[in-house]
Amino acid sequence: MDLDFDRVLHIAPERAIGRWLKQRAGLYLSVDIRNAAAARMDVTRLALSDESITLIWCSHVLEHVQDDSSAIQEFARVLVPGGKAIVQVPIWRQATFEDPAVTSSTERLRSFYQADHVRLYGMDIVERFARSGFSVQVHRAQEFGPARLLMNGLSFASTNEVFVFSNAR
Repeated sequence: MDLDFDRVLHIAPERAIGRWLKQRAGLYLSVDIRNAAAARMDVTRLALSDESITLIWCSHVLEHVQDDSSAIQEFARVLVPGGKAIVQVPIWRQATFEDPAVTSSTERLRSFYQADHVRLYGMDIVERFARSGFSVQVHRAQEFGPARLLMNGLSFASTNEVFVFSNAR
């Protein structure tokens, strides 16, 4: 997997992955809407210039974002042509299940298996990104080997896919 670490945006930064990215990045920016990060930003309205990022790392975030299509469009906007977004989300089925009427924590826990999730992604996440001009490579988490799997938390019961979305512009 060929990655350009020149200008990295790390969304909802995980400590171990953040250290690894910082060691490789020319410019590293971590952002989160409410937790510790270098900047507070909403992924649906990134306060960044067009085509200013070469690599986005976004792990276990989009299943929490009400308007994931706006977030995906923002990824396309801030990535340079050919830039990459590394994305992980829990995959539960072929087709994504979401219901905006499910709003309470109790209902979300029952419907989405976690109180702060707003959808259960399916493999059709690929089409969601394609609509914003991305091409995709899908890797199995196991391809990265046991040491990297454990160190970076790349595999959970519902998360075996690592999506590498390339900005096709």
